[in-house]
Amino acid sequence: MSERKTSPLLLPGPLLLAAPIAVLLSLLSSCGGEAPSSGSLLQIPVVTIDTRDVSIHIDVVGEIIGSTDVTIRARVNGFLDGIHFQEGTFVNKGDLLYTIDPQPFQAKLAQARAMLAQAHTGLAKTKSDLDRIRPLAEMHAVSEQDLDSAVANCMSSEPFGHLAG
Repeated sequence: MSERKTSPLLLPGPLLLAAPIAVLLSLLSSCGGEAPSSGSLLQIPVVTIDTRDVSIHIDVVGEIIGSTDVTIRARVNGFLDGIHFQEGTFVNKGDLLYTIDPQPFQAKLAQARAMLAQAHTGLAKTKSDLDRIRPLAEMHAVSEQDLDSAVANCMSSEPFGHLAG
């Protein structure tokens, strides 16, 4: 077998003519053969601009400080039952802001009323004791010490007398 050696730059005769013809045909076929018509316009999108207010929503991190910073201090201690305002809204002087659990205060009120009733009863007893001992002291049926003791008991009960009535 004999081997044939060819140079890469040398092409056989028929291939030498076929390459330029193929390039020429591809150029002619891409033109389409028609001239561009002057009646066809390019389609360009058009946007109409209106003037109007548009709200712009921006999420940013920041701190808001009120025009007046007011410290609220409770006059009594207790647990909150309700909050009667929304944060950031305006409030007026005298508006109800918080409700505190009333049960501890109602219990203290009931206890104070019981102590008042007890003091009222003690005052009534000491007055009746004094009213019984005075006639007996005039007849010398009881000692002066018993009368003095009854008067002192009645006087010590007197400060609660104005609360009982």
